[in-house]
This record gives sequence, C-alpha cells and structure tokens, in this order.
Amino acid sequence: MMQKYIVKYCDHNSILLINPVGVLKKVYCPFRVRCINPIGDFTPDMWLWVEEVAEGNRELIYTILGRPYAHHQFIILTTF
Repeated sequence: MMQKYIVKYCDHNSILLINPVGVLKKVYCPFRVRCINPIGDFTPDMWLWVEEVAEGNRELIYTILGRPYAHHQFIILTTF
C-alpha cells in the first residue's frame, strides 16, 4: 500500500515529508523518485535521482538530469 504524505520545500538540498499523523522525515539530495506520468524521455515507473530542489511559482521543482520538473509528476516510496 502506498503511503500518502505532504511534500514541503526545506532548502535546495532537501525536502520534508509529513505523513497523515504529523511525523516528519527530512530527505536529502540525491534521492530517488519514481515517474508516474510520461515526461519527455521518462516513462511511467522509471526510477530517477533528484539532484536539487527548488520552489517554483507555488510548486516544488525537482532537478533531474540537469532539467527542472514539477514534483507532482513523481512519487517517493518511503516509510516513516
């Protein structure tokens, strides 16, 4: 079962994950994400490394292979 969580920007090198009961987990770059929609050369279920994190216009941006992508195109599989 996939766990639901909220992703928040921390700094260019990390994000905070918040699970439904409020437990925090800090994740540092590089971290792995799984693509959930086809984006350019990326296919669904493809695993990629996030090199850097940024805040865009009201959304979180992951830098992957030197290019920016919206975080909602990917998921992080983790446990708390």
